[in-house]
Amino acid sequence: MASTAPLVLRCSAMPLNDPLPFLLKLRSEETLDRRGWTYTSYRLRGLLHFVGEMLVFEWTATRHTRRDPWASFPVKDEPDKSPVGTVEIPQREILRARVRGGWWAPRLQLWAREPDAFDRIPGARPGTLTLRIRRQDRAHAHAIAEAITPAGAPADAT
Repeated sequence: MASTAPLVLRCSAMPLNDPLPFLLKLRSEETLDRRGWTYTSYRLRGLLHFVGEMLVFEWTATRHTRRDPWASFPVKDEPDKSPVGTVEIPQREILRARVRGGWWAPRLQLWAREPDAFDRIPGARPGTLTLRIRRQDRAHAHAIAEAITPAGAPADAT
């Protein structure tokens, strides 16, 4: 006989001081010249730490360069890893934070009070930063967003 008890989903909420892994994908570059075709893509993997009243962003960037000289095959793939970058932003500079994207493309979006707040983070746009997160980290991202966003903040960004 089938059980009529409701299904309860439990998620293991992580403490706020545990880091939240994120991914930033930057614009790629493509060039064609007399030496051949070159395609360069950039990807940043990082951790967001919520420490007291500070948001600490740490990341490392990987650059992949694919070259196809006119006379040679196969295409050469040359990965290059950059040193670790770190930026600390006081929580008071963040206007609000929301988890967006549902199941397929979850992301944590941050809006700053000033347009230059995220200038030192690659891939940020003036006043906004979008961090791609893993599906299994959505609950942790929600907890961070609730801790960042002050009570009474608008429900949605305009």
